[in-house]
Amino acid sequence: MVYSPLDISNMYVSHEDFYPGDKYVDWVGFSAYENQSKDTLGQFGSLNDAYYKRGKYTNQMVKIKDIVDTYGDRKPIMISECGFMYRSSSSKQDEAYAIARMQYFYAYVNMLYPQIKAIFYFNNNFDGNEYCLFGDEGNTKLANAYTQAIKEN
Repeated sequence: MVYSPLDISNMYVSHEDFYPGDKYVDWVGFSAYENQSKDTLGQFGSLNDAYYKRGKYTNQMVKIKDIVDTYGDRKPIMISECGFMYRSSSSKQDEAYAIARMQYFYAYVNMLYPQIKAIFYFNNNFDGNEYCLFGDEGNTKLANAYTQAIKEN
């Protein structure tokens, strides 16, 4: 069984409140997306964004730490979903920024968190948000960066 919360918590409820217990869980998963363009870094972010480490405050490496600190000493960890948005109909996105964040992520995630044993990339586009690397809707530049990044680690 994989226990895989979508997010670390909200301000009033912890992901740990829903954990069924070690005897029921084989792996702990976690979603880690890079959804924010560098063009938004000067904009005001909400308290929720700061707490969740998303939007203006996106930092996957910091966000993963909570899950690894909580479960990593007793359960293998997987990134059950991750992706790097390179285009969106609702917010500014930048292909070069997505590639740079992907390279950073794959260069450091194993080094910082050896407890992470698997990473699953979300190869899809939905609701005007584009993450897809391969297939008819894929992004060749991002796919090439991904292929190179996974060879390095």
